[in-house]
Parts: sequence; structure tokens; C-alpha cells
Amino acid sequence: MEKDNHYDEYEIDLVEYLYLLYKNKFMIMGITLLSIFIAAFASFVIMEESYKSELTFIAPNFKLVNGESVNKDEYINFFQKNQLLEEISNSYYPDKDSNSFLTNKLKITREDENRFIKLSFTENDPELAASILNDWFDKFSNEVYNYLETNNNNYLSSLENKKDNDYQQYINDLTKYNQFQAENNISLMKSRLSRKENRLVNLEENIIDLNNNLKNKNVELGIVQQQLKRTDKFLVREESISNQSLNKLQSINPDHELINLLTTKNEFLNPQYNNLTNRENSINQQISVLKSDLENKRNEIENLRNEIISLEEKIINLEEQQEVLNNELKNSRSNYQTAVNQYENNNQSLAGKNYTIDIISQANINEIPVSPNKKLNIAIAAVLGLMLSVFLVFFKEFINNADLSKYES
Repeated sequence: MEKDNHYDEYEIDLVEYLYLLYKNKFMIMGITLLSIFIAAFASFVIMEESYKSELTFIAPNFKLVNGESVNKDEYINFFQKNQLLEEISNSYYPDKDSNSFLTNKLKITREDENRFIKLSFTENDPELAASILNDWFDKFSNEVYNYLETNNNNYLSSLENKKDNDYQQYINDLTKYNQFQAENNISLMKSRLSRKENRLVNLEENIIDLNNNLKNKNVELGIVQQQLKRTDKFLVREESISNQSLNKLQSINPDHELINLLTTKNEFLNPQYNNLTNRENSINQQISVLKSDLENKRNEIENLRNEIISLEEKIINLEEQQEVLNNELKNSRSNYQTAVNQYENNNQSLAGKNYTIDIISQANINEIPVSPNKKLNIAIAAVLGLMLSVFLVFFKEFINNADLSKYES
């Protein structure tokens, strides 16, 4: 029973609530109307109206001539670039010391899977908001275009410098190669080497012939010398008168000793021996000539071999130098041609590049303010005033019915 009495003590009928509210209706209405009045006064008189202007554009990914890509996430940040903010601030807010407030006025929203970008700018003047947003976008577009063009031009400039350097290197290598060709006639040296080699072959063949001739002459000399040994140097010839004449002389002169003196023996040089001697001398002379000629040819062969070795070494060395210069010339020519093609191709590629940012909708003047929202402010104020007045009514009733004596000291 005590428990039931406890609940009955604190139970309040719903009718009592409604009656309590009705009894204080003027207070509730007054507070609510006062809240509405304060909200309306603040919205219409105190708070400034703000207007929002919107601009939508397509943000594609751009590709530079060097093959690198610039995506929209990179260049959209140009909206917050200090230089761009400084230009907008100087143009429209010259009295402002800082341009940081601009970033709070601009809102960037991505739509349709980031393909479309919406810009919204809030300002107290609708015309100013639209003008600033359009101008801001134009400056942004120019900034993006200049950024892309600067990168492309820098790359093309580097390609052009490389092309000029490669051309200068090609000219230097060509000059070195032509100078080498003018100073060193390898073809003439090879022709000279060929003549010397042919001469060497002929000399070696001549030496073989000379050795054969010398051998034959020595054999012939030996034969002659053997014949000389078997041949008498002098011959004896007897001269006498005939028997008939002798008989006549003896009949005339009986001195037979005197008559016998008429028979004489004469010694003379053997012609065959003389011929053999002359032939021996001739052979010796020929042998001497052959030996001298053989010695001269052997000396000439030795000199030729040294000359051939020296000339071959010189030709090999010059051919190696020529090959090095030729390879350098080929490489520099190839590098120059590659640089020319690369520069021309990228230059043509740049001519076909389109770095425009397409606008879907420009910023227009919006006459409808986005803040303050007067209706919403009044509605909120009415609800808050009503809630406050109800709270005050119940609070007042609670204070009046409460026994506060036990709290007094």
C-alpha cells in the first residue's frame, strides 16, 4: 500500500499538463513570438545576405610531350596557388592584407566519379560572386595551360639543345675524320705495300735463279778446271825440209851436221789451254757478278722486309685509328639523327596537343541568397522559443509546488 501511495503522490494527470500550458498560454506565446521577432530581426536586419555562384567544368588528365601525365588532382590544387590568390585578392579585395579568406569562400566538389568538378563561391554581392568565380576559373585555366606549356617547352628546349650539341659533335667528328683521311692515304700505303710485296716475291724468285745459275757456273768452272789440268799449256812443233831437198843439199854439201841443223823444234802456247783459261776467267767473272748480285738482292730483301713490317704496322695502326674515328662519326651521326627525329616528333606532337578545360556551365548571377536562411532561422527560433517557454512553465510550477524549507539552513 505504501508503494502504491508513493506512485500516486507523483502521478500527474495529462489534463493537468494541458491545463497548466493553457493557463500560461500568454507567457508561452510571448516567449515564442519574442524568439521569432529576434530571429527575424537578426535575419533581416543584422545578418548580411550571402549569395553562391557555381561553375562546373570537366577536368581531364593531360599528357605532356615527354610522356608524363598530369592528372586533375595535381592541377586542381592550382586554385589555392598563392600567385593566383594574390591576383584575385588584388583585383577584388585590394583593402585586404591577407588572401587566406578566399579559400574559405571557394568550395571544390567532385561529381560523377570525379570527372566533373563543381566550383562554388560565396559572396555578399551576387554579381561579384559570379564575376570572381569566372575570373578565378579563367586565371586557373591560364595557369594550368602555362604550366603544361612551360614543361613542354622546357622539354623541347632540352631536346633542341641536345640536337645542337649532337650536331656540333657530329661536325667535330666529321672534321677529325676528313683531316685524318687527308693526312693519311691508307689506299696509297696499301698500294705501296703491295708493290713492295710483289718486289719481294720477284727478288726471292731472282735469288732462286741466281743460286741455280751460281751452282751451274761452279759446276762449269769445275769442269773447265779439270780440263785445264789435263791440257798442256805449251805445244812443240818441229820444222824440217823434205827428203828430196835434204838429198840435194847433201849432194852439194857433204857436211851432214850442218844439214841436220836445218831441222828445228818450236814450242808455242796451246790454243786449247788458252781457250780454257779464258773460259775459266769468264766463268769466275760471271760467278763474281752473280755473287755480288745475289748479295745485293739479299740486302734489298732484308730492307724490303723491314719496310714491309713497318708499313704493315703503320697501316694497321692507321686502320685502327680510322675505325675508331669512323665509329665515332657513325655514332655521332646516329645520335644527331635520333635527336632530330625526337625533336621533330615531339614538336609535331605538341602541335596536336589540346590543353583546354571545357566548361559545362559558367558562373551566373544567383539572386537567391544561400544565407541567412530566414525561414529556417524563424522556424528554429519558434521551436526553440516554444520549448523554452514550456520549460519555464513547468519549472515555475515545480518551484511553486516544491517544499523548499528543508533546504533552508
